[in-house]
Amino acid sequence: MTVKRVYVMTEGTYPYQVGGVSMWLKQLLDHLSDIHFDVDAVVSHPWIPLEYPPLSHVSVRPVILWGHQRHDEYFPYLSHGSCRQNIVVAAGEALLQWLKQLLFPLNTTEHFLNINDLMVVYQFAQKYSLTALFRHRTIINQFIALCQHNVPDAVSFEAISTFWSQLYHFFLPLSLPYPTDMACYHLTVAGIGAIGPIVAAHTADIPVVVTEHGMYLRERYLDLNTSSGTSPGGLRYLQLLFYLSLTKWIYANAALITSVTHFNRRWVNAIMGHSVDVRVIPNGIETEKFSPLPDISGEILRREHHPIEIVHIGRLDPLKDQETLIRAMAILREQTSRPLILHLYGKASSEDYHHRLQSLIRTFQLDNCVFLDGHTSAVSSVLQRADIAVMSSRSEGLPLGILEAMCTGIPIVSTSAGGVPDLLQAPYGVMVPVAHPGALAEGLRHFVNMTTAERFKCGIQGRSVALAHFSLNQMLQSYRGIYEEMENRHAVKNLPVTIDRPAKHSGL
Repeated sequence: MTVKRVYVMTEGTYPYQVGGVSMWLKQLLDHLSDIHFDVDAVVSHPWIPLEYPPLSHVSVRPVILWGHQRHDEYFPYLSHGSCRQNIVVAAGEALLQWLKQLLFPLNTTEHFLNINDLMVVYQFAQKYSLTALFRHRTIINQFIALCQHNVPDAVSFEAISTFWSQLYHFFLPLSLPYPTDMACYHLTVAGIGAIGPIVAAHTADIPVVVTEHGMYLRERYLDLNTSSGTSPGGLRYLQLLFYLSLTKWIYANAALITSVTHFNRRWVNAIMGHSVDVRVIPNGIETEKFSPLPDISGEILRREHHPIEIVHIGRLDPLKDQETLIRAMAILREQTSRPLILHLYGKASSEDYHHRLQSLIRTFQLDNCVFLDGHTSAVSSVLQRADIAVMSSRSEGLPLGILEAMCTGIPIVSTSAGGVPDLLQAPYGVMVPVAHPGALAEGLRHFVNMTTAERFKCGIQGRSVALAHFSLNQMLQSYRGIYEEMENRHAVKNLPVTIDRPAKHSGL
């Protein structure tokens, strides 16, 4: 059966942020151009510019969760009216019942498949204002009482109130109209943006596919446990409880879970507490776009008289942990007499983090050998000039940056985060523990101490692995097959039911 339309939900990625997940989705959209994709892009605020140009077969709708107070401020196509108080209270009580079963279940399976109460909230949000529900004093008081009865005493009243205001933003997508003529709903992350699409898909009896990249839950844990600043006492407890419970609910209501790594499959099973069928589909690479320079012999001679160039390509972000990389460079410089240069290409996720990296470079007096070069669109040529590629991430999916370096034929040093062990092995790769500057420096020194010819020899073996096991065509055909599988499942479930009546016989 031919697939005509697929709904896609992104959160903090395509088409507003550059990164691995965005590039993965861009590959799907670019190459499956016979399918029309309806993309809901969940973003934090309304001032984020597009990073990827629009495509004729892709419709993009920004879903803005923050930066506003009224739920319809940036959804001008909504025309919700006022309603009687009893309707608001009924919807609010349904929401509280869903939250109670999600956050404080009486048994381990009660919250997995519960969607009926949220259906009541969804039907309310399609007609009326969610603002009225979340500002209703009776509902607020009942939520506070629910939390105070079930959470530790250390969770403050202020934390509960703040969490309730955050839930308002999390549930805003329930107000949106959703398409119904879809082969499936494809959620690119098991995050807060999934709430609206899952309920809408359930309403229309459309199967849901969830794809895990860097494990949204794991990254929320890392983010909340390493973020600076103050928050009301116990707020992080409530947030982590919600993210964990929501992740289980999303998995339980998915027709299929896919993952880019075997690492994620183990995480899904651990989260659910039992074996779950997770289909692993590795990321693919456009191998024709990444290759070594043609004159390798001449390049070997040229590089023997130049500083060793190390490159890092990726978003500058605490999860990517470039601070550890800069500390490793300071250690490495003391361990070798070879001249070194480190180029970090990528946009910073915040000005604060960019300033932190600059300050660290100055502190270690690395201004003459470590450079923050910003975003580059010439990734292939950057890698061709490099001697070593490096990644220092605390969390990863199956990083395209490593695949691109493998295809280019350069050796790689990386932390063992996420799916990196699915990619790297000796002699072309060295893996080190997360957040360990000394180990990262030692991994880099392994290749720094080699001759240029030895590094090329190692890198070419990595290219052979990438060409053999990580082709883009394999990935594309896997997802096309899933869309067709979901289309067939949807079609079979919606076949008209006919009853064969026994034929009438004479004499009866």
